[in-house]
Amino acid sequence: MTPIGVGTPRRTTPPDPPQLYDLDADPHELENLALLSDHADVWADFERRFAARWDLAAFDQAVGASQRRRHILDEELRQGTCTPWDFQPHEPASRRYMRNDMDLNVLESERRYPRGE
Repeated sequence: MTPIGVGTPRRTTPPDPPQLYDLDADPHELENLALLSDHADVWADFERRFAARWDLAAFDQAVGASQRRRHILDEELRQGTCTPWDFQPHEPASRRYMRNDMDLNVLESERRYPRGE
């Protein structure tokens, strides 16, 4: 978010309290200015700008629908063999490339398809 007035506002979901921090004076975000009456006008301006730019109810519905779709997909994907995204082939790395100690004839016969005898 871009700073508005005294600090940087952060829009949160309804169960969370509003958050507004002065990052110059409070870089560790320890004092929440949104709860102070001195900064109510800054927070109200931020809420107005936020409501004009985004439809939070539609966003929440889209996120919920996406989560439900992924949850159904997750249950289906758990059936069968799970292969991690960072899959590594079961071939030792020392045998994947030509090395000085390898016999070229053996290496070529292993890589040929169908394998030669």
